[in-house]
Amino acid sequence: MISLIVLLGSILYLQNRRRHGKTYPKKICRMLLGAELAALILSGTELLPAGRLVSDLVRPENGEAGREESLIAGTREGEIRYQLTLEEREMSVREAEDKITAARTELADFLRENTEALSGESPDPKAGEERAKAGGGKEKEETEGLSNRSQGEGDKADIRVIDRDLRFPQSLQKGQVALHWSMQPEGILEQNGRFHRDLLSEDQLIAANLVYICGSSRREETIRFLARAYPADSKEEYRSRIKRVLEGREKTDRQNQKMDLPEQDFRGEAIRWMRPYSWRGEKLLALGFTGALLMLFAQKRNRMEAVKRRRENADRDYPLIISEIALYLSAGVTVKNALERISAAYEERRKQGQTGHEGYEALSLLVRRMKEGISERQAYEDWPGLCPTASYRKLSMLLIQNLQRGNRRLAELFEEEKQRAEEAGRLRCKKLGDEASTRLLIPMVGLLAVVLMILLAPALFIHL
Repeated sequence: MISLIVLLGSILYLQNRRRHGKTYPKKICRMLLGAELAALILSGTELLPAGRLVSDLVRPENGEAGREESLIAGTREGEIRYQLTLEEREMSVREAEDKITAARTELADFLRENTEALSGESPDPKAGEERAKAGGGKEKEETEGLSNRSQGEGDKADIRVIDRDLRFPQSLQKGQVALHWSMQPEGILEQNGRFHRDLLSEDQLIAANLVYICGSSRREETIRFLARAYPADSKEEYRSRIKRVLEGREKTDRQNQKMDLPEQDFRGEAIRWMRPYSWRGEKLLALGFTGALLMLFAQKRNRMEAVKRRRENADRDYPLIISEIALYLSAGVTVKNALERISAAYEERRKQGQTGHEGYEALSLLVRRMKEGISERQAYEDWPGLCPTASYRKLSMLLIQNLQRGNRRLAELFEEEKQRAEEAGRLRCKKLGDEASTRLLIPMVGLLAVVLMILLAPALFIHL
């Protein structure tokens, strides 16, 4: 109801301002009207179920977050408020098993899309024996165990080839089935699917123990991957082997002050080590050029802003200058003498400490140029260059017409120009006032948000 009253009041207020010809910031008003309309819709959706009798509550489905329910119990003791946390519905065992089965199918599709089957190929037994001899009996036992398990499962064995990083899903069926991965051996393939291919010198068989958890049901599964090493003749394999040599030396030479770099690679070929060129000087140079360009743009923008401010200040002084000229002309003073008197009065005010005004500064410069010997007509023609605005161009045109046609109707023309300048000044002040009121809306909206938070905090965070 409050939202409806505020919306209707705003609409009536804006219509009243439009009827009386008053302006208002349209964008801000549209934003406020939109916020009021949204608040009205939200209040309406909350008001419809409020006050109705409730016999049951719909529990959130599995996987959804718990929901807070506010209830009012009407009893002989009066209305009693309750705040209840309604947790998600628990799945039955049959539903959980169905979800796990669907999750297994979904994971199988994921693996088919992102990996390739071994196609009947088995890991190289000679490579496995060499790896077992180099790594000890433990690795041999793991390899033999995986091989025996593969033979026991027969056609059910499905070895997937992996040669890049994968993003193993941690949950399936829209988050209702959680997945926990465990890799054997560890370190080569992480639980999230990141593949450390640099650690492999040859193809490695990895067993991924996977546990599906859904509600109170869990199911385990073993997925086997064949981790492909880099090809023996590839640059990646060469880099990987050299990296393993460097890391091994770094670990064994930690007690020494210096670490000796290998002079030969695993092929016996010489290696020349050097530090890479960092391009720091060029980067600093590019940064300097970028900073200089930004400074140039900033200076250009500041100059444009300064010119704009000078023009605005000159237009602000224009109605006063026109009024003084019209006053002197009505008293019978010539135009040149009027300009000299206005300039002298302005110089006197400057000596008393008054701040400068662009329009009066240009007028003083005009008078000084005429005193230096420049003709009156030439000075009037050059005046728009001192104040390049439409108002001073019109004033220059009036003064030049006065020299051509004489003083007839000059006072009337300046009186009309005075009225036009005063009207333009009023419009300018009104525009500046509207801009200032628009800027003030930002802190007002901030204060309104603080007040709304103070009012809504008890309803949102305090459980009755």
